[in-house]
Amino acid sequence: MTVGKNKTRKWKTKKGGSRNRPFDKKDWFGIKAPEVLGGAIFGSTPANRGHETVKQLKGRVIEVNLNDLMSQYQSYKKFKLIINGINGKTCLTSFYGMELTRDKLNSLTVRGQSFIEANLSVKTIDDISIRIFVCTSPRNVVVGRKGKHAQTSQIKLMRNKILEIIKDHVTSSTLDELVRDLMLDTIIKQIEKSSERILPLYHTHIRKVKLIKGLTVTANFQRQINHFSNIEDIGEPIQFNEGLN
Repeated sequence: MTVGKNKTRKWKTKKGGSRNRPFDKKDWFGIKAPEVLGGAIFGSTPANRGHETVKQLKGRVIEVNLNDLMSQYQSYKKFKLIINGINGKTCLTSFYGMELTRDKLNSLTVRGQSFIEANLSVKTIDDISIRIFVCTSPRNVVVGRKGKHAQTSQIKLMRNKILEIIKDHVTSSTLDELVRDLMLDTIIKQIEKSSERILPLYHTHIRKVKLIKGLTVTANFQRQINHFSNIEDIGEPIQFNEGLN
């Protein structure tokens, strides 16, 4: 929604009277991306004025295209950010999830070829539980044969290899490092390189990442708060929790 849209519009009731515009009692707050995603203010969101402003905004999930945050990266990745607190008129966010766009997902499924999927729930070093979904397709397995069908034994071995690589990579990384790897496709390159002896792959993607259980206010958000010298919250103060058991 555009900020300040239709300021001159008159709202009338059925009896001919006038009433206030819905957004007259709302304030607009800028949305700041995490430092690992550039740290820029990329949009705004409304909230009612009053002592419960922070309560309304905290926990709100924002979905943004990666290319809108950082233009040098792919446009088919959507990142989800969750608002953890307010600094003045700016909402501070942290990573909440990622998925591919609908058109990219549809382009991955092709008639006449196998489609391999795998998912795994794993914890990072900073004790954040995530679930990662991977999808891929094999190259031509038999020369001269129409289609790209893989044997069941190959699919089973490939799926186990994918899960092993994901587990080794995520358990040795923090959440910030994982987000950086999602942007650079580090895990995907490692999977394709390790699969050459089992089953040559192409069109390998991490199609979705879900945050299952993590910190109420992540370590990334706490570091982001520390960059500000003067913090003026609206309403209740932000409670920093060390984590969830």
